Amino acid sequence: MEIIDNVFVWIVNFILSGRAKAAGVAFLGLGVSYLLFQGASLFLSAFMSLSPQFQEYVSNHRIWFMVGLFVLYITPVSIGCYMCYNEFEYIDNK
Repeated sequence: MEIIDNVFVWIVNFILSGRAKAAGVAFLGLGVSYLLFQGASLFLSAFMSLSPQFQEYVSNHRIWFMVGLFVLYITPVSIGCYMCYNEFEYIDNK
């Protein structure tokens, strides 16, 4: 029973100290990246089906499109994690 009380106290302290908000920012970045990645993939596949010339261009430059999609995916995640890290540092130094 004491373990359950300690876990409950830890969760309440986590939420009230602002750490939950900071972790939420990181998860928000993850969600934005997921939506951007799915939207870009959908747009790219739709445009490739409409234009055979673009499909040939993509197949010839596949590595650059993959790098572009990776950068599109990782940018919001890294921004969210950076903001989360700064918020944790601020909370720890308070």
